[in-house]
Amino acid sequence: MEEFLDNEQKKDAAKQNRNRDGGGETEKRPELHPEYKRYFYKEHPTDKVYWVTRVPHCYGNNEFSFDKKRVYDLFSEYPYALTKEERQIFDKENPFWADFFSYRNTESRINKIRGKENGGRDEEER
Repeated sequence: MEEFLDNEQKKDAAKQNRNRDGGGETEKRPELHPEYKRYFYKEHPTDKVYWVTRVPHCYGNNEFSFDKKRVYDLFSEYPYALTKEERQIFDKENPFWADFFSYRNTESRINKIRGKENGGRDEEER
């Protein structure tokens, strides 16, 4: 996994290891379990989608991001939480997952799910 880490992420990992050995506190993100840290990597240098891995490794979590700030869970948030542009980019770069979730990719289904999240009201009713 070292080959996927940028310099900042390597420094963070080294700091975490030093602090673990030295008994000091490590700065952690509040949304993660205290023992996990997220690392972002691209499958291809030209990709716009960052895949996310957790250290120590946590199997079964498929997370991705476009900006390293907002992290999406593949199985629970794709495609409902993505904008149209994000969905197009993701589908272009990841045809396997686009095909795997093709039953979710109809506009009527997406609008229906988004409508439930908005209290069951359509955009016109608000």
